[in-house]
Amino acid sequence: MSFESWASELLSPSHSSEWISGIAGAGGALLGGLVTMAMTEWFNRRARGREEREARAKVTSATFARLNHIYSVTRQVWEHFAPAIESAKSAGVPIPAQVLPLQRMSTPVFFPVEEQWILTKIGGPELVNSTGALDYAFNLLLDSVERYGSERNEMMQAFPASSVMRGNVGTTFADQSQLNSIRPKIAACEMLLDQIVPMASRLMDDAYEAIICLVGAKSMPLGKKWKVQLIDPQGQTVTLTAGCQMRTRSAPPRQ
Repeated sequence: MSFESWASELLSPSHSSEWISGIAGAGGALLGGLVTMAMTEWFNRRARGREEREARAKVTSATFARLNHIYSVTRQVWEHFAPAIESAKSAGVPIPAQVLPLQRMSTPVFFPVEEQWILTKIGGPELVNSTGALDYAFNLLLDSVERYGSERNEMMQAFPASSVMRGNVGTTFADQSQLNSIRPKIAACEMLLDQIVPMASRLMDDAYEAIICLVGAKSMPLGKKWKVQLIDPQGQTVTLTAGCQMRTRSAPPRQ
């Protein structure tokens, strides 16, 4: 049979139903395949979105815990040293003699580098910038506080033994030559205090602003109902809500 005869027979009306069935079957299979592909992509996209939301929530929780820790500890450092320094100045005594040391209150804190990209997704470059150097500054503050304790201990050991005790407070007497030998140690302690108080004050403000930036992120990674209550640097009790809403309850300002 020639090709022309074979083609004519194949395309004859008697085979039309077979052609229709074949085309319909092929079309159905193609449509089914496309639907399957679309549904698979839809489910995969939903899974990726869910995983991304979970990652953002996890990083947000961890970042808030670190920021709140930095803020709380730094606030305690400031409240320990600043009033004691003012009291020593008013009494007219060597400041380190009256400003007691403070035990180390925390281990070092670090913001993992791998979380920076997620923080960008949460609050943009502003959030990343606000948290970027806080861990370094906080760890430096801890080291300075610890060093002050060591320097002050050496200074106190250089003083003559207390000759008058009133309760837990001892009074010692030193002549000019003894004071001259101790003066460099006093100066070393005063230099550290001159660093610690401004450093703590600045870090407290920066950590508080970072908390506001995180809680107030428009993406609201922990949901619309996320709410944080804390004492601001001025001593006011404030409530921070997701998305930058902020309510303040009156409290005596910190002097």
